[in-house]
Amino acid sequence: MSDAGSGRFVGRRTYLDELAGWLSEARAGRGRLVLLAGEAGVGKTRLAEQLAAAAGRAGVPAVWGRCPADAGAPPLWPLRRIVERLPGGPWPVPAGDEEGFGSTAEGSAAALFTRSVQLADTIVAAARPGGLLVVVEDLHWADSGTVAALGLVAAEVTGSRALVVGTARLPLEPGLTAALLERPGVEHRVLRGLERAEIVDYLSAVAGGDVDHRYADLVARQTAGNSLFVGVVARLLTERVSLRRYDAEAARTALAGRPEVAALAVAPLGRLSDEARRLVEVASVLGEDVDVPELIAACGLPAGSVPALLDEAVRAGLLSRPFDDPGSARFVHALVRDAVYAGLHRERRGELHRAVARVIAAAAPDRIGTVAGHLTRGASTPEQHGEAAECARAAGHAALSALAYAEAAAHFRAALYGLTMVGTPAPTARAETLLNLAFAEYRAGSFGSAVQHCVLAAGLAEELGRPDLLARAALLVDGVTPPDAGEALVGLCRRAILAVSDIDLAVRAQLSARLAYAAAADGDLDAAETMSAEALTLAERTAAPAAILAALRARQLALAGPGYAAARMQLGARAIGLADRGEPMAALWGRVWRVDASFELGDLVAVDRELSELAGIAAGLRFPLARWHLERLRAARESFVGRFAPAEEHALAARELAASLDDPSLAALHLAFLLFLAYVRGDRLPEGDRRETAAFLRMATESRLPIALTSAAIALVSGGDLDEAGRMARQLCSEAPGWPRDGRWIVAVPMLADVVADVGDAPCAEILYPLLAPFGGLAIAGGSGAVACNGSVSRALGRLAAVSGRYDDAVRHLLDAIGQEERMGGRPFVALSGMYLAEVLQARDGAGDLAAAAREARRALRTMRELPMPGRAMQCERLMAAVEAASRHTVLTPRERQIASLVCEGLSNRQISDRLFLSERTVETHVSHVLGKLGGSTRTDIVSWALTEGAGV
Repeated sequence: MSDAGSGRFVGRRTYLDELAGWLSEARAGRGRLVLLAGEAGVGKTRLAEQLAAAAGRAGVPAVWGRCPADAGAPPLWPLRRIVERLPGGPWPVPAGDEEGFGSTAEGSAAALFTRSVQLADTIVAAARPGGLLVVVEDLHWADSGTVAALGLVAAEVTGSRALVVGTARLPLEPGLTAALLERPGVEHRVLRGLERAEIVDYLSAVAGGDVDHRYADLVARQTAGNSLFVGVVARLLTERVSLRRYDAEAARTALAGRPEVAALAVAPLGRLSDEARRLVEVASVLGEDVDVPELIAACGLPAGSVPALLDEAVRAGLLSRPFDDPGSARFVHALVRDAVYAGLHRERRGELHRAVARVIAAAAPDRIGTVAGHLTRGASTPEQHGEAAECARAAGHAALSALAYAEAAAHFRAALYGLTMVGTPAPTARAETLLNLAFAEYRAGSFGSAVQHCVLAAGLAEELGRPDLLARAALLVDGVTPPDAGEALVGLCRRAILAVSDIDLAVRAQLSARLAYAAAADGDLDAAETMSAEALTLAERTAAPAAILAALRARQLALAGPGYAAARMQLGARAIGLADRGEPMAALWGRVWRVDASFELGDLVAVDRELSELAGIAAGLRFPLARWHLERLRAARESFVGRFAPAEEHALAARELAASLDDPSLAALHLAFLLFLAYVRGDRLPEGDRRETAAFLRMATESRLPIALTSAAIALVSGGDLDEAGRMARQLCSEAPGWPRDGRWIVAVPMLADVVADVGDAPCAEILYPLLAPFGGLAIAGGSGAVACNGSVSRALGRLAAVSGRYDDAVRHLLDAIGQEERMGGRPFVALSGMYLAEVLQARDGAGDLAAAAREARRALRTMRELPMPGRAMQCERLMAAVEAASRHTVLTPRERQIASLVCEGLSNRQISDRLFLSERTVETHVSHVLGKLGGSTRTDIVSWALTEGAGV
């Protein structure tokens, strides 16, 4: 803190030194974002000002932005002001959806992300010459766009020359914490109250010399070290006592009757002239930061008199004039502003709010949100409430255009309040406002509230006979199903489709598509197929891109199950074609669908081609969802071919991107991928992942989704709990025949087959085998979002047949699996199938089976060691040992052993006949018998068998 008289900065030296060090690192290209948090008045701003002064001395420009307490301020207001002031400008100031991302929720999110990227890129570019300090104050008042943008800035500045410092009051808002503090590399410091020694230092500066330290104890008790309050109490004391000699009675008198420190802060208000007091009161209505021209207009005072009045308020310690913005004034602290505002009479406060609204509306039409806020707070009559409601609705639409959804929702809620206070029914306006509120809430992520307001709006729409409003209510919430809201959404769609005219084909198509979504989610795939086909037919007749995209998505969900990959490839191509018709996000979905379908068809070349196209889309959209799909699918591709390290890197990148998407299910998908890798490699999960797995098991049990439950069973196998895995497998197998064949079925059932084979449950194998038998030619990859590709379905069929003792069928299926997996390049799965084939051959133990088992096991082990697959390699080594032990019992006659030995020496049949005095025909017969017993077909197989024996023949 500083003493107003001496200008001396007292305390906070440790914080300031640390900040100065980070500024130096930023100048060297190692920027970062720092959040300074603390209670009101603790000195966050003063610390930032000292850092800015140090930056100035080092030749580093400092740019400030402040989040206004007024909720009606334009979105991104502090960051827009920062961009306007950045050195090296002018820089473009992003506003709304300039990129045109289409009509979907994902497109809107992409536009928000792109706007944040532009801000981050601008700050990084402005810092490039020699460093930059950016200060964003009062983040506890930040709008949602500012918080989201700063989250991206935090990630982007780490390799730049920019140091970004934000200040916020405690306790921190959850949204701010999620956006900033959970980002890697963000520094967080909490400013506590001044220590006793720092208070002594401050009092000494005020007194101009040594002070009695007992005053420091008194000040500490009164203020808990809060910098603002320390200054106020010190001022009150110096008015009555000398700080050099302690006088307890005089000190008590100086502070008597003033228990509220906030009231102490505004005590100078009573000593102002009437005009200065009026000016300060009007300023409190404008907010903590005050635009001087607006203040002049709102006060109605002669412009020439205002500078002197401002100086009077500054001298009294109520206002300050920021050095970086001479056209503004601000209260010395938010607590001072709040105390002045709270002291206004209610009627007087309302009059001032309405006056301020008129001034701002005339001077700054783009600040309609601020105008609406003042009108709402100033309304007292029905007419005034009606005016406020209308302005709030306009402000809500302006915020929607700027993609500021949380702020838009606040404006529409204010509009609903105003409509209620008018006192006369206005069902149409109320229904439209409810829908606007629901839309803003939906885009802001408040899905449950959005559904509730849609239901209310639908009721009003039916009363009014407005099927258009009813359809809007039914279609508004898309792509998510909040808890306990699924039936409500389906009910709205059913009510709307009965009310909508047959000629409104685009709306009917979208309603049919939504009903198809719901049917697919409920597992009624026959209904989903019928409704999605109807929706697509209607949409094609309208040629409306939004309707066609909705119908294509419905169709894809209905056909996500096994056997429809070719159809999904075509759907993907059609979606890609919509990208140039106002739906750019459709290209993302089309490519993702085609990757999934290519995996299922076993066409890795097509997978690579689609991933290449998807990479271009992700680069163009610059949106986390697109990048997340790209990274997770790259992880699936790399893991399939055995490039495990790159696969894990892509998976980790996807997980980090998921943090910005606010979708908890994405974390579960990441864990599902880790479980898949652990099972394929035969690894035990690390301790940290095991804790996450325990949480995943609980979630899976609660969800009752087949894919989640089978993943949980796989996790039990990987964890070594075969008894519990077997119990779970038996329960799931009893349910499996009733599972809908949706996009996750082709993954869930083979995973369950692996568990059944691992625990050796023959009755379960007999249940699962006929379910999978029609799909032996497919690869195991989900049609509604592939987490991974798990090789060939034939491998699962082979393992099930082996558990049932049908070894010939098992060999056939496993050979098919090896062929398919080799064609795809899936080395880990070729090795797994080879190991399982060796197990089957050992168990069948027919002529030559042991030798063939040894060959397959040897080949599998070599691959497992190369990739590496350490757990599986150990398993294969045990199998090798068992096969070799069994091979030693292979009985060759002495003559056959003698001939086999000569074959190993490289002798031909004629040479052997000459050495042993046998006919060449007899030697040929002996060689044929040896090969039959060993299961070989060439002389090389005899040599291989001899090497396997280890001691020759």
